Amino acid sequence: FPYTTLFRSELQEGIAFDYKGIKYIPYIKQLNNGLFLIVNVPLFELFHAAVHHLSVLLTVLLVCTILIVSILFYVLRLNINKPILKLTEIAHRISQGDLDETIQLDKPSELAQLARSFNKMKTDIKKHLMQLNKISQEKEKIESELAIAKNIQASALPTDFPKEEHFELVASMTPAREIGGDFYDFFPIDDNHYAFVIADVSGKGITAALFMMSAKTAIKNMLQAGYPLAEAINRANKTLSDNNTEGMFVTAFIGVLEVMTGRVQYVNAGHCPPLRKTASGYEYVNVVRNMILGINSKYEYKGGELILNHKERLFLYTDGVTEAQAENSKMFGEERLINALNKKETSLNDTLPYVHKQIKLFVKKAAQSDDITMLALEFY
Repeated sequence: FPYTTLFRSELQEGIAFDYKGIKYIPYIKQLNNGLFLIVNVPLFELFHAAVHHLSVLLTVLLVCTILIVSILFYVLRLNINKPILKLTEIAHRISQGDLDETIQLDKPSELAQLARSFNKMKTDIKKHLMQLNKISQEKEKIESELAIAKNIQASALPTDFPKEEHFELVASMTPAREIGGDFYDFFPIDDNHYAFVIADVSGKGITAALFMMSAKTAIKNMLQAGYPLAEAINRANKTLSDNNTEGMFVTAFIGVLEVMTGRVQYVNAGHCPPLRKTASGYEYVNVVRNMILGINSKYEYKGGELILNHKERLFLYTDGVTEAQAENSKMFGEERLINALNKKETSLNDTLPYVHKQIKLFVKKAAQSDDITMLALEFY
């Protein structure tokens, strides 16, 4: 460089300066003879090697990074993604109802534990489904038995109610969902005697319905065979007790009306007391009580007697009437029954629907838990 140019300004070591568009870095050293050695190195030559080495290093680092990421992706895909995809696929199969395939995973440990949880869940679901299937079959069996029991009960109840010169009789039975075995019956014994029965069999379902048929048949057969009332009931009770392997029993009120006179002979076998309607209204009859039927074959039943005058009635019912429950668990009861009957004067045909309406008004939305059976007889 020209000397004058070099010292145009103060030259400082390590500080770049510009000469003809090129930047230089000066290096200055004073010699022993007093002279100065000045070396000016172009800036691009000074850093060219460093920049080159740095570029190579960055390129190598970038290639290594891509390679490492690729290896990690492959490892993750092999050890995590694939097991997760397998778990997802099997979960989808389980949701579609395929519970037979077992998941086999040994690693990684977290996914292996998850696979074991899936297998346990699948096993539990299969057990629950088997239990639900069993419950469903049992429910269908119960529903089938209830349908059969309802058919038995309905077919056993006569619907051709007698309306004779000297008496008239009506009856109704409203079954609960679980058939309880209530029944009523009426039939002539001879020209001057007419039998009527109301009864309530213990238990529910088809067993109660079959026992009901046995009780109904036994009572009717013995009465139509010509035995006196008490003796007929003794024999019917023996028949029921001797063949009673299930420990069933039945409460019943059995009456025989002497058509021409209004005289009623009866046997009350542990049943609800009837009501008698006279000119002054309804009142409970103080009946002779006996043991329920079907328990003791040697029990001797005792009968009672009452006289129905012109236009007097007997009202018979099962405990489904008095024990009808409201939502607060209160029962309809005997007092409400007699009050309802005395509250309003009704014809014989309207009496049973009227009482049933009063029960519905009392229980409101509460479910019916027992059969509601009623029978009314009026003498003329």
